[in-house]
Amino acid sequence: NGLCPEGKMCPGATAEPEPCAAGGYCPGASPFANPCPEGTFSDATGLSAEAQCEANVCPSGSACPKGSTAPTECYPGTVSLAGAGNCSLCAAGRFQMESGQSACVACLRVSYCAKGASAALPCPSGRYENGTMAALNWSMTSEDDCVRCPVGSFCTTGSIEPALCSPGMAQAEEEKGSCDPCTAGRFQGAHGESACL
Repeated sequence: NGLCPEGKMCPGATAEPEPCAAGGYCPGASPFANPCPEGTFSDATGLSAEAQCEANVCPSGSACPKGSTAPTECYPGTVSLAGAGNCSLCAAGRFQMESGQSACVACLRVSYCAKGASAALPCPSGRYENGTMAALNWSMTSEDDCVRCPVGSFCTTGSIEPALCSPGMAQAEEEKGSCDPCTAGRFQGAHGESACL
C-alpha cells in the first residue's frame, strides 16, 4: 500500500507497520529502527527522528552505546562525563571504588594504582613506599614502584619505610616481611643486622 510511515518499521512482507523499536528511530520507509546515536538513549517506541534520541543525553557516570534504551552505570575503576558512549578506565596512578562516577581520584599514600584500578592497593609485605615519588607527588602505578626492603630490616604490608631488625634477630635477605630470631647458641646485640653471631 506504500512506504512504511514515519515512526513505524516494516521488516519484510508487512501487513501492518510496527512501532519503531525502543533505542532507535524510524524516519519513514524503514525496515528496521536506526539506532540512537552513541551518547544518547531512548526507551520510547515510535520515534521518527534522531533529534528525539538526542533529547536524552547520557548522564555523567554512565555510558550509552549506539542504540541504548537506558544509560548503563559505569562500574568501579571507570568513569564518564555526560554524553559518553562508553566508560573510560581510570588512568594509572588514580582509582575509583564507586559505580556511576564522573572522575577518578589520586592514589592513596603507601599504595599503588594500576590503570583501571577500583581500589588503591598497599605495598606488599617485603616492600615499602617510594619516598622519592611521594615527595614529588607522583602516584605509584604498580607493585614494582614499591621499594624492596633491604637486608637487616623488614617491611610489613603498607609500610612507609623499613623497620630495623631488633637485637636477637637478623635478616640476611631483601624483600622480607619479618626478621628471623637467632638460633640457639647464637646472638645479636645490635639493631638492623643481617646475621647472628
